[in-house]
Amino acid sequence: MPVLYKEVRMPKVKHPPQVDYEVIFAFLVNTISIVLPG
Repeated sequence: MPVLYKEVRMPKVKHPPQVDYEVIFAFLVNTISIVLPG
């Protein structure tokens, strides 16, 4: 459903847990990669 898809992608609407975890996981991976040598 395009309407649901738009609502999910809208920043005003609460993000589903899956998207939240993906963003947090990506952020943690990027931070660890920068902090750890190599």
